[in-house]
Amino acid sequence: MSVATDLDKLRILLSHWIEHNRDHSEEFFEWVKRVEGLASKDVVLHLRSAGEEMEKVTDHLREALRHLGDLPEKGH
Repeated sequence: MSVATDLDKLRILLSHWIEHNRDHSEEFFEWVKRVEGLASKDVVLHLRSAGEEMEKVTDHLREALRHLGDLPEKGH
């Protein structure tokens, strides 16, 4: 595969992963709301942490996509 084709494929994959991760993190936070007061504090803590970590991963994927030239610079 050519470099350009690989980079094009990576742009598509990054966009997909960003959307997929956003959906998961939103779902984690929704479950935090649903089980807060029902499940143990540890369960809530770990669900919230999973959502926060997923957001961090998504930020890294966005930065990778930005460096490929598909997202504007932060602050612009």
